[in-house]
Amino acid sequence: MLRRAGRGYSRRAVDEFLARCAASLADRAADVPGLPPPASGDLPRLDAGDVRDVRFPVVVGGYDMAEVDALLTRVAKVLPAVSDRPGWGGDAPASAVGEPLHLRRSAQGYDAEQVLAFLTRCAHTLGPRVSEVPELAGLLRRPRTGDPVRARDVETVQFRVRLGGVSVEQVDALLDRVAGALGR
Repeated sequence: MLRRAGRGYSRRAVDEFLARCAASLADRAADVPGLPPPASGDLPRLDAGDVRDVRFPVVVGGYDMAEVDALLTRVAKVLPAVSDRPGWGGDAPASAVGEPLHLRRSAQGYDAEQVLAFLTRCAHTLGPRVSEVPELAGLLRRPRTGDPVRARDVETVQFRVRLGGVSVEQVDALLDRVAGALGR
């Protein structure tokens, strides 16, 4: 049971976040004393980075901040990092994070937003191996979304075609190199 303080973290925000922590730990929630039992329902899963980056509003009558911070430190040690999830390549060295990707526009081409989202997943899946397709290195600055990709995903991906899209030839050439790197 967390103690209340004169000024502390919003109890509602902390309780909601701790429920997500417990759900993310599933059967390992008991490894973190002070964590509530997992709530029923389908809550979005968290990783250690989410726990380290969380911020709560400070209010009168909230939870003791030091106590919450200590609990979250214990949770982060038990939760896997995103890079520990199967399929993610891990973090690339800072030197590998290059310039932003420049996709050429075309009179008719692939939908730029779809392409960018998919190539970002590819970059994060490659992780330290992104140097095999250096044009994607700058995408590591973007947050991870979706699941890791496999070579088969790259070979079968389909994008909407639209006026003013991005170069089909450029994107297809990048995808061929990504599929090759993932197939190794």
